[in-house]
Amino acid sequence: MFLHRIKLAGFKSFVDPSTIVLPGNLVGIVGPNGCGKSNVADAVRWVMGEISAKHLRGGSMADVVFNGSTARKPVGLAQVEITIDNTEGRVGGQYAAFNEIAIRRQVSRDGQSTYFLNGRRCRRRDVTDVFLGTGLGPRSYAIIEQGMVSRLVEAKPDDLREFLEEAAGVSKYKERRRETENRIAHTRENLERLQDIRDELGKRIAHLKRQATVAEKYKQLKHEERLSRAQLATLHWRTLSGELTKQDRQLGERETALEARVTELRDLESRLDQQRAGHAEAQEAFNGEYRAALDAEAAIARSEENIRNLVKQAERVRKTLDSEEEVRKEADRHLGSEKEKIETLEKDLAEGEPELERLKAEAVEAAAEHAKAESDMHESSSSWEAIGLRVVEATQAVRAGEGRIEQLTERLADADKRHARLEQERQKLGTGKLEREIIALAKAIREHDAIRAKLKSQLARHQLAVRDLGRHIEELSSALGGAREQFQDVRGRLSSLTALQQDALGKGEGAVTDWLQAHDLTESPRLAEKLEVAEGWERAVEHVLGDRLRAICVDGLDTPLAGLAGLGEGTVTFFDTAALNPDAPKVAGPEPEQWQEIHPEPLITDIVVVEPIKPRGVRRKKEKRWVRILRRIFRFRRRTGSQKAKRELPPVLALPAPVAPPEPAPTMPPLNPNPLHEKVSAPWPLDSLFAGVRVADSLEEALDLRPALKLGQSAITPEGEWIAANWLRAHRGAGAGAGVLSREREIKTLSETISQLQTEIEGWEYAMAAAHGRRKAAEQEQAKSEKGSIDAEQYHAKLQSAIAQRRARFEEFRRRALAIAHELADLEEQRVQARTGIGEESKNLAEQQAIRDRVIRERDAEAERRKEYQGRLAASRKRWQEIRDKAHQAELRMASLRTRHGALTQSRVRDSEQRKRLDTRCQELRQSLEEITPPLQQAKSELAEHRLRRQELESKLKAAREQVEKQEAAVRESDQRRHAVSDRIESDRTLLEKTRLTRQETHVRREGIEEQITASGHAVDTLLAELPEEANEADWTARIVVLEQQVARLGPINLAALQEHAEQSQQKEHMDSQYQDLTDALDTLETAMRDMDRETRNRFADTFEKVNVQLGTLFPRLFGGGHAQLELVGDDTLNAGVTIMARPPGKRNSTIAQLSGGEKALTAVALVFALFELNPAPFCLLDEVDAPLDDANVYRFRDMLEEMSDRVQFLVITHNKNTMEILQQLVGVTMSEPGVSRLVSVDMDRAQDFSEAAAGAT
Repeated sequence: MFLHRIKLAGFKSFVDPSTIVLPGNLVGIVGPNGCGKSNVADAVRWVMGEISAKHLRGGSMADVVFNGSTARKPVGLAQVEITIDNTEGRVGGQYAAFNEIAIRRQVSRDGQSTYFLNGRRCRRRDVTDVFLGTGLGPRSYAIIEQGMVSRLVEAKPDDLREFLEEAAGVSKYKERRRETENRIAHTRENLERLQDIRDELGKRIAHLKRQATVAEKYKQLKHEERLSRAQLATLHWRTLSGELTKQDRQLGERETALEARVTELRDLESRLDQQRAGHAEAQEAFNGEYRAALDAEAAIARSEENIRNLVKQAERVRKTLDSEEEVRKEADRHLGSEKEKIETLEKDLAEGEPELERLKAEAVEAAAEHAKAESDMHESSSSWEAIGLRVVEATQAVRAGEGRIEQLTERLADADKRHARLEQERQKLGTGKLEREIIALAKAIREHDAIRAKLKSQLARHQLAVRDLGRHIEELSSALGGAREQFQDVRGRLSSLTALQQDALGKGEGAVTDWLQAHDLTESPRLAEKLEVAEGWERAVEHVLGDRLRAICVDGLDTPLAGLAGLGEGTVTFFDTAALNPDAPKVAGPEPEQWQEIHPEPLITDIVVVEPIKPRGVRRKKEKRWVRILRRIFRFRRRTGSQKAKRELPPVLALPAPVAPPEPAPTMPPLNPNPLHEKVSAPWPLDSLFAGVRVADSLEEALDLRPALKLGQSAITPEGEWIAANWLRAHRGAGAGAGVLSREREIKTLSETISQLQTEIEGWEYAMAAAHGRRKAAEQEQAKSEKGSIDAEQYHAKLQSAIAQRRARFEEFRRRALAIAHELADLEEQRVQARTGIGEESKNLAEQQAIRDRVIRERDAEAERRKEYQGRLAASRKRWQEIRDKAHQAELRMASLRTRHGALTQSRVRDSEQRKRLDTRCQELRQSLEEITPPLQQAKSELAEHRLRRQELESKLKAAREQVEKQEAAVRESDQRRHAVSDRIESDRTLLEKTRLTRQETHVRREGIEEQITASGHAVDTLLAELPEEANEADWTARIVVLEQQVARLGPINLAALQEHAEQSQQKEHMDSQYQDLTDALDTLETAMRDMDRETRNRFADTFEKVNVQLGTLFPRLFGGGHAQLELVGDDTLNAGVTIMARPPGKRNSTIAQLSGGEKALTAVALVFALFELNPAPFCLLDEVDAPLDDANVYRFRDMLEEMSDRVQFLVITHNKNTMEILQQLVGVTMSEPGVSRLVSVDMDRAQDFSEAAAGAT
């Protein structure tokens, strides 16, 4: 296992990504001072988990990120990755199978670090666990940086022991043991709290057990009571079931009778409907026969008219034919005497034309008169038919109106009877008594609700008080734990600061300390402990005084001078307080009463304002001691140095911080600034220590004062910039006395804080005891309130049951009354509608009768008009036929005359043609006469048929009238029977409704009882099966009374006790199991720890002896003689510290402190190599370890390196050329660009081969 590669990017001066490849076991890193060589060692330490910025030569973790240079901007991320070869498998666990392990760490400007193992993000602890037991780590002996050599041999015994533990491979066990001890301590605290809870829980369970026993008895009695009540209800249910069966049988009989009546009514109504339908059909048949008779009369009239017309037409044709025959004969006779005839014809034509025109006009007039008579007759026939239909319809409407009036009258009578019965039933329903009982019970419930609410509120207050006190106790416990934790933190911080201060003031181990102990001067105060410096001027005072801060204050120099000869080496400073003038005025500034003159407003350095609290439950008359304690407590918040603010304590009473004396006002002449000793307060005058030193608020002000400074005068700023007329001194690093004054101030503050925290812890403990007492009292009050609340709930349940029963009966009566009211309203509406309908129907009937009479009168008038129209039609037909015949004859004569006249006027040639036309005309007339004969015969036949049909229709019309009258009589008879049956049905229905109402009441009562039984969790069938045959309601009522008395004798019951007892018992068992498991686990852990401690002692002792052997061997080799050994400080091997004793050859030094720098370095190297011989780390990084060695020691040092490089990989940072000679590879670090480091690698073996090859070639 060795270091294979180092990658840097953004880390300190390595801004660009840089990779250092380490192929061999001797690799050197060289370069000029300040080029960044040591940054490589810092990078390796940092990537392995170092979290202290001080050990990385920085002020904060963000300082490792490249902060920019003159030519480069700052970067936001620093990253370092090392790759370790693990082919030998020295890294165990889950990474044992990896040949290479890459560990990477990166940090941003906010100081947050991220770790990666083989590319996977992990915790810092995962990284440190990888190196535990291997000798590697951020603080291990494998990384020796600048100055660490001397610190290694001068380390405290406990620190030096850590190196040996790492070499022994027990460091990881120590770390695990420390964590385990912390966890065991926390677990034991938790066990103590758990034991308290278990004790309280046991008491609670015992109390709940007694309550649970009573509650169980109560539940048993209540179960028996509920069962008995359910059985009593079942007995009542059985009685009601018998009544219900009897009522069902009676109801079935009456329903059967009613159904028979209804069936009879339906048969009658069906028969009545059939009869009414038959009557309507008979009426319709009568109307049809009547219309058919009218149609037959009209057909006869039309046939007679048609015959007359045909006869007249045949006569006309025959006469025309005869006339034409005569004309032809006349033409033949007068053919020879045409002229004479033409004259005669012309004369006839002249005479016949007017006569013809007159006859034509009369014929047109007669035809129009005949057409009008026919039209009037047709209209009269239509009116006659319409009037006949209207007469039938009016008669039917009158009969229908009479039937509706009769039905409405019957319905009104039925509604009156039903209304009277319902009014009688409603008067019997009385709810006044139930209402009064319900109101009284409701009032009692309201009054009891107020009592219950008061009890619940009281119980809630007690429960809230118990919970609040529990939370208050938890808060007090948390506050007490926080105060104790803070007390430990502050005490640890004080111990650390005290140790540092003792070292800084020269109170540590060494020759001087031994000399002071020998002369009883160890406990004498140092000058820094007696100084009070104005805030902000500590650095300036430390800069001016320097080592004199460590001066020992003595009352005269006689004692120190007497023993000064015995001081071997070292430096000691004394401050003679007796030599100072005791009457000299103090230089601590103005007195307090003069502050107001210098500063009109008071200066308050720090006032912490917090919220005061008052512990609950502590009465005012017992508060005196509590207030006295709390008034000494205030909230502590430290703001000194770079230490972050500690966790705040819980709010307590706060007191203002002491008011510091104000700083002197810097209002003085430019040439005479205030002296520095005015910023310092001490028991003695300090003018001699600050002679001529003035103060300036800034460097610019000091420079302005410089021309006025005289010889021996100087000015200093709060930052320590010290300037005189001919010199300037500025200090930025840690020098002698750096931070001593501020540390001394913090030590005093922490001492006061410890005193205050002790007072505060006493206050919290007193509050805890008082809170426990108040909670016990509150729990007792809570138990009383629970008992009262349970009693109130039981009584409330009884009241609710009583009012529920009465409300159910009231609701049943109310629903029936409401149903009756609705039914009465419906009946009233039906009665009003019936009366209104009767009135309207009577009015409509009168109107229909008037319409019927009017229509009959219109029918009689229409019959008279019809006779008149028939006479007028016959006269007009006769006159029209006569005039038409005359006009036709005249027209024929005139035509004949014109024909003859034309014929005569024609030539003789056309006489023969005229003869032919006359023949044709005669032939046509004969043909027309032949055509008229068949229609005339057919018309006569139709007339005979129509007359026969008329006789048949008159017989049918008479029969139809008789049928209508017969149907009307049957309908009246059936309607009378229907009314009689309907009356009997209504009577049966009333009786049935009464029976059904009685049955419904019984059924509702039985259902109510059944619901009560079901609600109680029982089944009626099961209870009936379980009841004995001789069971009766009286015995069961007496049994319930006995059970109620037994329940009452139990007293108050906590029903929740059963569940609470089970839950608390289960919780107790769980806690007991956990307690036992934790106890067993702690025993197992402690046994394992004892085994580990024994193994650790053995391994450490073995390692200690082996290292001592190796140290005894290596020390003489490095020094050329001498002796060195390790010694244990303490008797317990497990925790004893380790010191190193070294005696170089020719010297008799007893401690490391007496060695020179080179001797310390060689001793440290001997120790490191001794550790490597025992438990060689995979690699070792040495940072300028050889710097303080001379050439002879360097040769011995490098020989040791070369010898051990077979087993260990060395990464050496050096300036020494002798050391470089043995290195196999050199990595050069340059800084050609200011502030930026770069790498240059040289393989020394290849370079030597190349050099030898070049020399051979030359």
